[in-house]
Amino acid sequence: MLPRLLGSGEIVGSYKGAAVVTGAIDQIAGAIGAGVTHSGIVSEMTGTTMVIYVPTNTPPAYDPDSRIPCHKSYDGSYCLLSWTPTAGMALKWFKTNFCNSLSFRELDELASAIEPGSNGLTFLPYLCGSTMPKYNPDARGAFYGLTLEHGLAHAVRAILEAIACMLRSNLEYLGIECDEIRSMGGGASSPLWCQIKADMTGKRIVTLKNNETACLGSAILAGTAIGM
Repeated sequence: MLPRLLGSGEIVGSYKGAAVVTGAIDQIAGAIGAGVTHSGIVSEMTGTTMVIYVPTNTPPAYDPDSRIPCHKSYDGSYCLLSWTPTAGMALKWFKTNFCNSLSFRELDELASAIEPGSNGLTFLPYLCGSTMPKYNPDARGAFYGLTLEHGLAHAVRAILEAIACMLRSNLEYLGIECDEIRSMGGGASSPLWCQIKADMTGKRIVTLKNNETACLGSAILAGTAIGM
């Protein structure tokens, strides 16, 4: 009752003269489009959620206390995909409910005037629970450390810093050594957010000219399959 299983980038057949080729799930296709094809480079996508893609030659050792989603990648090797329930969604939630008249760029400008650490204000971004590195669907979000000195700009920066902290904690959880992180999604359009991530992780954050990396990766798979 089920079709045969094929790897990524294999010709299935043709339709009206066009070759039909297998692709890959969005994050793996996006990694191909971003050129994340060997160790030392990982990708992170900050959109509604945050997804981290890590190519690896071997799957991690089994650990009953750990949740590391290991997948077969497009070329038969392995990759680790770590994700968080909220990332850019946390910033969008805050903007929509508390300062919807301001653009995301204006929020960036406000946050850029605040010193790192947001003057002691911390945001916990668990608006939809937590998956990794600690699985807790009952976790909830919070602003902690509020004083009369804090304002809108502090809250915005605290959100940006919280997501950067999640990036760092997930990289540490996966035990990944990398030199470069290629950043995708709406969060990559914020120079301030990218700088905060670079400062938090100690890694070089690289943004991309092509924003549609999953489409590009799928096209590369198709082109490879037909011999381009």
